[in-house]
Amino acid sequence: MGVSGAAELAKSLKDNKSLRYLNVFNNKIGYDGAKAIAENIVANHPMLEFLELGHNRIRDKGLDAIIDALIENKHSNLRILGLRFNFITNTGILENFTKLFGAKTLL
Repeated sequence: MGVSGAAELAKSLKDNKSLRYLNVFNNKIGYDGAKAIAENIVANHPMLEFLELGHNRIRDKGLDAIIDALIENKHSNLRILGLRFNFITNTGILENFTKLFGAKTLL
């Protein structure tokens, strides 16, 4: 799929409010693809319950974008977020999940 494919997929699904499951495992989406998915799908889809982003090299910056979109989407129902094999550091995990859980408890 690559970065451009992820961006096009994200744009095409932006207005689909019934999306519950999205699996883009091992599609080489990188940070830019993760950012497109975050901005177009995660931030806009309250019904999304499962998002698999594993094996895409999204790195800490991609996780930042996903977590920021989850915080923005105050009605998010996301229950499962797959992140394995993405070159995310321990610091990136700790900082983002601290940010996420801090924001969600304040709502």
